[in-house]
Amino acid sequence: MSNKIISIFLLICCIQQIFSENDAIRAVIEFKAKSNPNLYDKDINPKLGHNSSVNVGITLYIINYKINPKDKSVTTNMYFRQSWSDPRLRHSYPDIKVVGSQSFVDRIWTPDTFISNADSVSSVSVPKPTAFARIDSNGTVLISHKLKLMTRCSMDNSSLVCPIEIESYGHSMNDIDYDWGIGSQGSGISTNNIWAIDGYKLNTNSTDYVRKVENLSTGNYTGLVMTMKFERDTI
Repeated sequence: MSNKIISIFLLICCIQQIFSENDAIRAVIEFKAKSNPNLYDKDINPKLGHNSSVNVGITLYIINYKINPKDKSVTTNMYFRQSWSDPRLRHSYPDIKVVGSQSFVDRIWTPDTFISNADSVSSVSVPKPTAFARIDSNGTVLISHKLKLMTRCSMDNSSLVCPIEIESYGHSMNDIDYDWGIGSQGSGISTNNIWAIDGYKLNTNSTDYVRKVENLSTGNYTGLVMTMKFERDTI
C-alpha cells in the first residue's frame, strides 16, 4: 500500500512540474481565467465607454469558386479572417500565442460581421466546426472560419461582376470600424482555380478591394467590398 501511495505522489509531482514549467499551458490557463464569464462580459465590446471604435481588420482567401451564368451567381469557398485588439485578454507570456478552436471563440467578444449581399452562407462543420482563434500577449485577437457562400453578380457587357460585401449588422463606425487587413494575412484567391468555368474566366488583375463609408440618418457605417470580374472566355 505504501509503495502505491508513493507512486501516486511521485506522479502528481511530475504532472505539477510539467504544468508549472510549460508557458504555453500557463498562457492558456491565464486566457481561460481572464475570459471567465464571471469576470469577462462578451456582450461588451473592448472599446465601449472609451469614445472610440474597435478597429476590425478583414482578410479573406478564396479557395475555389463556381460560376453559374444562368442565374448570375457565384459560389465561393473561403477562409474568412477577422482581427482586432481586446486589452482584456492580454497575457503574461510575450512569446506565446494562445491558440484554440470554437470553444475559445465562444468565450470572447466578436464583431457582428455579416456578408450583406449573400443569398446563403454556411460554415463548414464536419467533422468539427472549422473555427480558429489566436490571442497574442498584447490582446490582439484573430479568428478564422471556413465559409461557403453564394452571391449574385451583375453583367458588365459580356463580363460577370461579382461583389462580396462585408459590414456590421447593427453597429455604426462609432462602435466598429472595418478595414482590409494587410501583410501576411492579406486577401487573395487561389491560383489553382484560374481556368474557364462555364465559359467564364476570372480576371485576376481586376479583383478589387474597397473600403466604403455610408452616411445614414442613424450614423456612419463602414463596409468592405471585394469584387471579382469574370470575363467570357473566347478561346
